[in-house]
Amino acid sequence: MKKYLALAVMAMVSMSAVATADALGPFTSNTAQFTSDLESDLVISVPAFNLSAPYVLDSVTVNLMHSASVDIAADNDDPHNEADVNARMIRAFFATGPGVNGFGTKTIASNIVHLGVDDNDGGDNDVFDPTSNDGVDFGELTYTDLLAGSYSPAPAAYIGSGDIDFTIDVETMVNDLQFTGASTDAWQMEVENPLLTVWVEVTYNYTPEPASLALLAIGGLVTLRRRR
Repeated sequence: MKKYLALAVMAMVSMSAVATADALGPFTSNTAQFTSDLESDLVISVPAFNLSAPYVLDSVTVNLMHSASVDIAADNDDPHNEADVNARMIRAFFATGPGVNGFGTKTIASNIVHLGVDDNDGGDNDVFDPTSNDGVDFGELTYTDLLAGSYSPAPAAYIGSGDIDFTIDVETMVNDLQFTGASTDAWQMEVENPLLTVWVEVTYNYTPEPASLALLAIGGLVTLRRRR
């Protein structure tokens, strides 16, 4: 009997050793995209943890991610004054969900460019013309795959058969010019393709529950006794 008890203990220890945590995800469904900070909130939904017994959800990791871009160009229409200028993009948003209250922000600025006086490239009607020497096309300002925050909410709120919802509230989408020193009296700016993309990565870390490991060990003991 002692021999069988020792074998059972060894079996339980062996099963516990192999019960390493597994992970599901990350889930990144339904990214939220904005072109203006006047837009309404959007909801990102990801699937809840719905593995049945004998699996136990040990922990949850939520990563809040974002990317953004915009194309900006400028034209100096002042026939008397030159200017030094750069383009700027600012993005900011809030995200809320079970155990998550996050905030993401990022500012991207171009190099400073010198604009000469208006060379009448637009004629009398000051048609927008971003070519030098009085204009510039800054091209695309962008950043990608930026982590706004990583969270470890309580696992219980993420267990179920439906979806977990995160509300995204865009706060700021600025696309502008910054003048070094005084600005010119007349200038134009063109903004194209402003964008903010937000998404949520959820990872579920889970293991078989201890009771199931014990049953497996006892089952191994019974098998040994029958063979004996």
